[in-house]
Amino acid sequence: MYPRLENFIGGAFQNSEHSRFVPVLEPATGQIYASVPESGAADLKLAIDAAHAAQPSFAKLAPAARARLLLQLADAIDADAANLAAIESKDCGKTITQASQIEI
Repeated sequence: MYPRLENFIGGAFQNSEHSRFVPVLEPATGQIYASVPESGAADLKLAIDAAHAAQPSFAKLAPAARARLLLQLADAIDADAANLAAIESKDCGKTITQASQIEI
């Protein structure tokens, strides 16, 4: 069985408005390796509203505090780069080298 992903909106996983899922195929094999929500306009509105709600508190942070948060995000990406490259390779049919050097 393959993972069934959900939308992550406003800091929490959310069901999509349609409750339908779309299979994700690995281009190299044509095999399903995951499913993602068939999101609609209501899901997009939830995401936009969540981003708008979060922006004021982020904007109130001092520039150094915002920089620290962004550097923490960059460090988390770096720490998981091999896994992220493998996922990108599987999703797009790229080599691991292309995914790790160009995409991640």
